[in-house]
This record gives sequence, structure tokens and C-alpha cells, in this order.
Amino acid sequence: MIQRADVLKKAAQLGFPSLTERSSPQELGAAIIQHWNEKILTSQSVQGVVNSDEGILLKTIRGNEYVYCEYALEPLDPTTFSWAWAVDRTSRKEGAGLQGSIAGKTDLVWYKNQKQLFRARTVLLEAVRINIERIRLVPDKYVETILAALQVQISNPLFDDNPGANT
Repeated sequence: MIQRADVLKKAAQLGFPSLTERSSPQELGAAIIQHWNEKILTSQSVQGVVNSDEGILLKTIRGNEYVYCEYALEPLDPTTFSWAWAVDRTSRKEGAGLQGSIAGKTDLVWYKNQKQLFRARTVLLEAVRINIERIRLVPDKYVETILAALQVQISNPLFDDNPGANT
């Protein structure tokens, strides 16, 4: 899951007026959880939602298998997280991504430069799995299909009555 999370820009609004990118991982993590929780609660209130769920659709790189699963979407408990800067595997430098873990398992990762928040999820055993056979059009069939669709559009009498469609 990806969420825009510019907690540094929203620091005062989130209740962390002295927050900077040099703040402790625990303080940054607390601001991230506050941002997450406010987002959920505000969205629920605005949309009149009582029980929120998050749905995740995954596909294999070949695009022939899809997996869909849902999770309850609830505010997070900031006391359950421990926070530490991730270490880059190549450069061995730390500080690009802040990881929030519960019982030693990474649950949230925040990248300060992109201001993005990712939530790690495990695909559930009861997730819906869909397999499809993909059929790719050969170039000639693709062109034939597009030309036929364009011909239908041109033949439509409403097409000439819509000046914006003729340009």
C-alpha cells in the first residue's frame, strides 16, 4: 500500500511542531502513525463509513495470475511499533527509509525523500486467486481492430454533431 505521507511538511498539524528529518526514528514514527490514523478517521467521517477495509489486487509479472485480498482498515496503535532507519544493501548507508516494526516484523516503511509510506502485507491463504489465459493480438489483428472501431465511430451520426470530436 502506498500513501503520500509528507509528515515533515505537516509536522505542526500532526502535533509535532519541532519535527525534522533529523528527529529520532521514534518521533518520526509517531508522526507517521498520527498521519495514518488521521487519514483513516477523516476519510471515514467525510464518507460516512463505519467499517473500512483495504483491498489489494496483485498480479504476476506475466499478467496471468491475479490475487485479491481484503484487510480491516483501522487506526494503528503507536505503542506497538519500534522504529529504525533501514540500511541500504548496496551502499550500507542508513537513513533513506524508516521502518516501523511490530514484534520484529516490518509493517510500515516510510521514505523521506519520496514522502511515501508503504505498508507490508502478507497474502492471506483465503485470498481470491484468478488465473487467466492472456491472448495478445498480433500487429495486423490489432490494426484491424482499431480501424474497425474508428469506422464505427466515424459512421455514428452523433460524431458529426460533436465539433470537439472532429478535431
